[in-house]
Amino acid sequence: MDRFEDLATEWFEKEKGRWSADHRTNVWESINANVLPQIGHLNISSIQSSDILALIRKIEERGALDVAGRIKQRLASVFRYAINTGKTDRNPVDSLKDVIKTRKVKHRAALHAEELPAVLQALDQYASYKITKLALEFNMLTFVRPGELRRARWAEINVAKK
Repeated sequence: MDRFEDLATEWFEKEKGRWSADHRTNVWESINANVLPQIGHLNISSIQSSDILALIRKIEERGALDVAGRIKQRLASVFRYAINTGKTDRNPVDSLKDVIKTRKVKHRAALHAEELPAVLQALDQYASYKITKLALEFNMLTFVRPGELRRARWAEINVAKK
């Protein structure tokens, strides 16, 4: 019997070398927590689209819509691997287009030029964590994405060339 858990483990072992250590951990923990308890014991060929949909709905009920999307992608990849290795002949995830609920995006309001002096004054008087204040000032000068700012290295910053 080709259990889903066995194929997911094989797929993970094959793919993990392409990922950072953090991403490897996140991928396996998400599969272990969200997928294996529900379908890990099932034969890969017996898993139906309805099984996958039930799994996704359970994740959505927690409000974890981003996790649901990533799990769906990972499941599709495991099933592609199973097809390529001759363990099954179909991917039940393929029929689940547009099933994941989406959040209504709420964009943040733009800062108007006349509001800038008040923001700069508030930032100047900000008395909590100095690193937060410096990060906000740096962000206002460079307009980098928050993730780029958090992961920036000194070697990437050329003070001489401003």
